[in-house]
Amino acid sequence: MDYVTDLLENFEKIINEDQISNRAQLFLEGLKHSGRPEIVEFAKSSKFKGMLSSAKAKNYDELKQMLTK
Repeated sequence: MDYVTDLLENFEKIINEDQISNRAQLFLEGLKHSGRPEIVEFAKSSKFKGMLSSAKAKNYDELKQMLTK
């Protein structure tokens, strides 16, 4: 399993179990500072930006849909 997939699974747990917008935002923002190239690349993607926007808007349904795509 690659690191991005593993991180997205952890993020999905935050969304499904906690539904805490601040925690979701902090998790996503923290990815930008990762030393792993594939994670940094993901943090630059449009999917990442959409996820961060949805977390800020507390749109958990949209986040769940993004995680299943």
